[in-house]
Amino acid sequence: MMLHTKGLSHSHLNEWVFRNRGLVNVIKTGITGGLIYLLVFSFDIPYGLWVVVTIFVVMGPIPQLGGAINQGMNRIYGTIVGGLLGFLVFIVFGHRVVVDALFILLALIVLSLYTFPKSPQATIVAIITFVLVIGTPHGNIEVALWRSGNVALGGIIGLFSSYLFFPILASRDFHAYTLNILNELTELYAIQTRSTSFDQNEINTLLGNIVINIQTHRALVKDAIRESQMFKKNQEKLYLVIQYERRLLSVLELLFDSPLSKNQDVNINLQFQLIKHQQEAILSNCNAFISAFESRNMINIEPVDFHLDQVLKELKQQSSSDVFNTGLGPFAYVWLNYQFALQFKNLRLLLDHLFMKQQD
Repeated sequence: MMLHTKGLSHSHLNEWVFRNRGLVNVIKTGITGGLIYLLVFSFDIPYGLWVVVTIFVVMGPIPQLGGAINQGMNRIYGTIVGGLLGFLVFIVFGHRVVVDALFILLALIVLSLYTFPKSPQATIVAIITFVLVIGTPHGNIEVALWRSGNVALGGIIGLFSSYLFFPILASRDFHAYTLNILNELTELYAIQTRSTSFDQNEINTLLGNIVINIQTHRALVKDAIRESQMFKKNQEKLYLVIQYERRLLSVLELLFDSPLSKNQDVNINLQFQLIKHQQEAILSNCNAFISAFESRNMINIEPVDFHLDQVLKELKQQSSSDVFNTGLGPFAYVWLNYQFALQFKNLRLLLDHLFMKQQD
């Protein structure tokens, strides 16, 4: 998917980094891992490959800084907690297989339920570190300590590299995905209101693509919260953005199922000027806001007044009772258009608060 990025960066370099963030992350991870690999063998650091492996784990899977923060902190916290617990058990009880097995079970319960209840990754790292320490024969505790320390060091290096060298921000990705989804939703609404006919398979494909994009969009929320204090304070609003996107998508699905969209004869008979005027006004508002959102400038948009009572009266006069009483009949069609405008307005106000700057 090609994301819109205009207005999202302050230099051509930042723009290039954002557009090619996957490639940038691969290069950055490879250079960091390669340099540390050279240092590990140059200084003959014991079990130094654990540093290199941890760097790839922290930086590799997710390009966004928030993802690296999550991966790195999980490994640092897990290693420290698991190492301290394991060292304590080793010092007190030594290396006894039966005792070790009991403490592994106890440690897993404590770590999962109390220490890291919301972080399975930290729990896994902690229990692995714990097992490495308590499973070390007498006289070889140094091995476990080197391994544990190298994992923590790899996590720290991965975090600093992700932050210092061309950081890829989930908060910027969140804005870009929002812009892309707004464009897709508006494009579908335009097809529904302006087209005399459409391919249902093509519409289903477009709807499916929006579903996937909204899922990806939601996955970015946690990373954006980790990166930004502002987003952390407004995390409920970030999740509300996703909810409004889903509501708009649901409205569009119902509109495309309406007899007024599918039945040309019915559609033509009911294309009276009032609802067409409102639909054009909705599209105009959507496109105006998308343009402003792309450059992050707040603008004033006049709300669309549907005059629902008047619309209902005209519909009753122009509709046959058979068509009017269907589940997605004329008034339901008008109501769905009204809901699209309302939900888009609510989303716009939310995005104004999160992203937009007031014009001078």
